[in-house]
Amino acid sequence: MDGTPTNRCAEFVAESLLKGTVDHGSTAAATSELPAPTEVDFKLNGSIEKALDKAAARFDADVARHDHHVLSTAWTRFKK
Repeated sequence: MDGTPTNRCAEFVAESLLKGTVDHGSTAAATSELPAPTEVDFKLNGSIEKALDKAAARFDADVARHDHHVLSTAWTRFKK
C-alpha cells in the first residue's frame, strides 16, 4: 500500500488553503470567549513514576519488534 490517498488529500488541502477557498468562519467569535490557558501541574509519586517507566520500556520494545517486522516484510515480499 502506498501513500497516494494521503498525498492526494494533503495536496487538496494545501491547494485549497493557497487559493483561499476554505471558509474558516469567524475567528473573533470563536476565540473571544475562551479563557487564557493555564499550566497543568501533575503530581507524581513513586508508584506513578515506576508505572510510566515500565510503560515507556514496553512501548520501546513494541516499536522495536514492529519496525523489524515491517522492514523484513517489505524487503522480502516486495523485493525492495
